[in-house]
Amino acid sequence: MQVVLLAAGQGIRLKEIHDNLPKTLIPLGDLALVDYIYESLRAYLKEPLVVVGGYAHDKLEKHFQSKGYFHTFSLNPDYLKGNLLSLLSVKNKVTDSFFIMNADHAYSSQIMSQIMALDEKVFDGVAIVCDHDRKLTDDDMKVQLKDDGTFQVMDKKCETYNLGYIGVTYVPKKLHAAYWKACDEVLHTFGEKANVEMVVNY
Repeated sequence: MQVVLLAAGQGIRLKEIHDNLPKTLIPLGDLALVDYIYESLRAYLKEPLVVVGGYAHDKLEKHFQSKGYFHTFSLNPDYLKGNLLSLLSVKNKVTDSFFIMNADHAYSSQIMSQIMALDEKVFDGVAIVCDHDRKLTDDDMKVQLKDDGTFQVMDKKCETYNLGYIGVTYVPKKLHAAYWKACDEVLHTFGEKANVEMVVNY
């Protein structure tokens, strides 16, 4: 099992408080946001965490190195475009079942243990991790289900929805070919502004 951490974005909406740092390095108490993410993942990493940087990537890489984190770092020079390009930039590094995680979400150890347990289950499809017990804002990714409880669509603009996406997608190894094909189709259809969440809809 591998984990890909998408950490290339600028964090424009937080610009006033992060002083030209990657948003993952914004301090929360005594640690940076990414430290909470890494610490919740540490026990599950059998392979290096695959980190995709972009904006102020040198600061992010220096932070990982200073902490001695078990990781491999990749640069997405097209970080001003959609984050699907970040994922595709590390396609050749992903050889096992993998989690895609947005680097601006932090999870408790209890939630992370439930997320990582997905790797022990058998899926006929890709899994997205959602919750149902918080009030969603306009900027939250919303998930609408069909009447039979199966997935219908994920989008920030859903007028009706059942769940909130929490920034984690799981792709079983047996579905690599289908998933990467879907990535290519989404990129071809929507162009370089395409994001990872669009792939699930496809």
